[in-house]
Amino acid sequence: MAVLVQLRRDTQANWYNYNPILMNGEIGICEDAGPPQVIPATGPATATGPGPGFKIGDGTTNWNNLPWVTTGPTGATGSAGATGPTGPTGYTGPAGTASSTGATGPTGDTGPTGPAGATGATGAASTVTGPTGATGATGAAGATGPTGSQGPTGAASVVTGPTGPTGAASTVTGPTGPTGAIGATGATGPTGATGSVGATGSTGPTGAVGATGATGPTGATGATGAASTVTGPTGPTGAASTVTGPTGYTGPTGPTGAASTVTGPTGPTGAASTVTGPTGPTGAQGITGATGPTGFTGPTGAASTVTGPTGPTGATGAASTVTGPTGYTGPTGPTGAASTVTGPTGPTGAASTVTGPTGPTGPTGAASTVTGPTGYTGPTGYTGPTGYTGPTGYTGPTGATGVGRFTVLDTTPTGPTNGDVWYNSSNGRSYTYYYDGNTNQWVEFGNSNLGPTGAQGDWSTAQTISNQTSSYVLVTSDAGKLITMTVGSANTITVNASLDLAVGQRIDIAQMGAGQTTVVASGTTVNATPGLKFRTQYSVATLICTAADTYLLTGDVIA
Repeated sequence: MAVLVQLRRDTQANWYNYNPILMNGEIGICEDAGPPQVIPATGPATATGPGPGFKIGDGTTNWNNLPWVTTGPTGATGSAGATGPTGPTGYTGPAGTASSTGATGPTGDTGPTGPAGATGATGAASTVTGPTGATGATGAAGATGPTGSQGPTGAASVVTGPTGPTGAASTVTGPTGPTGAIGATGATGPTGATGSVGATGSTGPTGAVGATGATGPTGATGATGAASTVTGPTGPTGAASTVTGPTGYTGPTGPTGAASTVTGPTGPTGAASTVTGPTGPTGAQGITGATGPTGFTGPTGAASTVTGPTGPTGATGAASTVTGPTGYTGPTGPTGAASTVTGPTGPTGAASTVTGPTGPTGPTGAASTVTGPTGYTGPTGYTGPTGYTGPTGYTGPTGATGVGRFTVLDTTPTGPTNGDVWYNSSNGRSYTYYYDGNTNQWVEFGNSNLGPTGAQGDWSTAQTISNQTSSYVLVTSDAGKLITMTVGSANTITVNASLDLAVGQRIDIAQMGAGQTTVVASGTTVNATPGLKFRTQYSVATLICTAADTYLLTGDVIA
């Protein structure tokens, strides 16, 4: 499964306005600006160069106060540095399916064994087995003695004995061969202009993984460098192959080194255990179950500094004083019947001080059928500039006029057609030209509640003003007048049942003095929003009769 990594990015204006604190090591990209930057005496540093640019957070500083990361031109590629230490070894993957092993060639005849030297007298055998102590540190390896003749091959065991503990890991890793020189980098061609960004299409299905090509031949192994004194961490182990390649043939065995004349010193013997636990009876051998999968090898424990007691040695024949020549190895005898008991593993011989020649490298195994994990997806590049807007297309011709016309005249229109509308400007009425199936005629509509036209207004006639210097009760003769309240203190205008205005008549009221004027209803209903008080000096309102003893106050009023 692919992993998408997307860096935090925005425009310079948004970065500046939100001014966040980036986490330590977090990268923030500015899409439309970048270094160099201007650092004023006060305020944040601003970018003056083209985008994109980026900053790296420290976990405490706001964006506006972080410095821009400036990048110079790319220099020439330097020579390759020394190869770093090898990474740590990952856990061992599951074992692949074993392929068949070729037949073993015939073994030469075994020569006669020379007489053994005399061994000192052995003490009486112990009847109690003490606990095995921890294995002591391995002493320095002595020179390798001559190889004895090979005995006959025992019958194949059907039971696998326990694996002995793994020896301490080597502390010396050989150096990696030198890396070849890096070729010169070719010149980079000019970057073409960025086209307009098209809409992102849906992601197509992932194609099938192609077959892995054949592996090329393995090159000759370079000479082993001097031993390193530092062990680098081992890198993780790749996924185990599910196919085991054929085993290469075994190279010839190198000549045996000359017999050593010096015996290496024996390592110190660990302290003897002071408590011997009783050994329980051995149960009957159960049926061996199927072998489970091999788990990964755990880390090797530290070497023991205590050597357990050595068991008694059997009597040895008289020592020979002459070493017989080693005869050629005879052919291997037939394999005996399979043993049902696995004998204990013998001790490992001392390390040889002579390295035999390395056999040829076997052919490379078949390609793995398991695909490694996909690398993470790199950060999304910044969006290119938007292309220019194309010219606006020409305006199409005006469509034909639809059915029906609207006409404003003070006389009947000529040449009407079905659906025409006529507004008579002389009487304010509306008509539509209608065909009822027999005749055509103008039919009045929307005027059922229209009353007769009132008399022509006359702006030459001035409104009557009635000035009051104290609280006042309105009378019927005030209809159409402007009542001015010139009072220095709070005052009222009363609307009572004796005010007999016709529906639609009105009285204008103005607060001319500093005293606030309030309209009071007495035996009547006066509606107003939000209240019946004049807001301040020079506020004006109108009292309109809407029904018998019901009035509406509208204007500059408050609650």
